[in-house]
Amino acid sequence: MDVDVLATNIGEAFRLRHILAHEAAPRLVVDAETCARALDSVQQWIEAVAAVIWATVYKDVPLSTYEMNMHARGKVQSARTELAKHLRNALEAERKNGSAKWLRENHRDWHRVVTTWAQQTYGRLEGTMWPSVGGYDLADAIAARAKQMAAWVRSTDPG
Repeated sequence: MDVDVLATNIGEAFRLRHILAHEAAPRLVVDAETCARALDSVQQWIEAVAAVIWATVYKDVPLSTYEMNMHARGKVQSARTELAKHLRNALEAERKNGSAKWLRENHRDWHRVVTTWAQQTYGRLEGTMWPSVGGYDLADAIAARAKQMAAWVRSTDPG
């Protein structure tokens, strides 16, 4: 792709578009070759801009089903790591308050409910996208629990 030629052709396409859209130009004649060149240049421009956007802004966005599933899996793992950190802090605080056993049981119940929900909601569906959708929802549920644990620790901190 010759960028200078593309820029010239895009400029011409926009010049003609302006005339056709905003001016009364009944004598303007645009031949088929000019129309084809304008269309081709606009298509090339769109493809070039999309390539830049996908290489920069969206470079970490998954495209294929496999990438989406792996991305969802990574989000679940990241949320689990964050939850584990906040749960450890909450358990440490509750050991001092004498409620660690209750918190462990509460978390075990939460884990059972969320696991059952995920399996019942997504585990029985057929198709390649459900691991992604279910993974993102599971990651959100785990992240919400992590926030609850962090808030728990803040609420029990005497300082």
